[in-house]
Amino acid sequence: MAQYCTFCEIVAGREPARVFYEDDEVMVFENVLGWSRIMMLAVPKEHRTQSELWASLGPVGRVAVRMGREHAPEGFRILSNFGPYGMQSQPHGHLHILDGTDPAYERPAKPPRSIVDAVRDGAEPTIRTQHAVFFDARKRGSHPPLTALALPTDDPAGDLPAEQFWHDMGPFGDDLVEVGWASSQYGFRLLANFPGEAQLPGGEKGHVHLLAGAWLGHYA
Repeated sequence: MAQYCTFCEIVAGREPARVFYEDDEVMVFENVLGWSRIMMLAVPKEHRTQSELWASLGPVGRVAVRMGREHAPEGFRILSNFGPYGMQSQPHGHLHILDGTDPAYERPAKPPRSIVDAVRDGAEPTIRTQHAVFFDARKRGSHPPLTALALPTDDPAGDLPAEQFWHDMGPFGDDLVEVGWASSQYGFRLLANFPGEAQLPGGEKGHVHLLAGAWLGHYA
């Protein structure tokens, strides 16, 4: 007997939800937790696990960024929870879209500076895979045992704009998940900030933060 999936029921119209966006592959609906002004969930209509989703993020990532820009132009976050340490509660792969950016991954600078440049400044990679390179980001503040900024190996300077980067990560996303599980068998979190134009003129560079190795607590 197939396991009951709340998100599959919402996609099928058998469970109620406030839907913000829908196409043939993706649905975005309200997160009923209501911890923040904007809390949306972007999901693939086809049931996939979190790991399967990140192995081929494609249209879910594109739609998530578009909805974030539309509903929170002053700044937003995209994140995914994996396992109990990351507070994952639903098996169906999904991205959280939340208003506001996490100040732990920003530091005032004049002129304003990308978190990618701030972390990479003088830092050497700590982990390398075929498709990803990781930099230690713990110096940005108080974080879990593993706090890394990840960039694709074919863009180690992080020159790709965030919106373009999230349109299709390809195998980079798969490597993120592999390193996450290898680093913390009980779970981890993947996240990125998208500052508004007033915070960072020209926008943020493409990146993903990996948090692992301890209970990560709430995310709103």
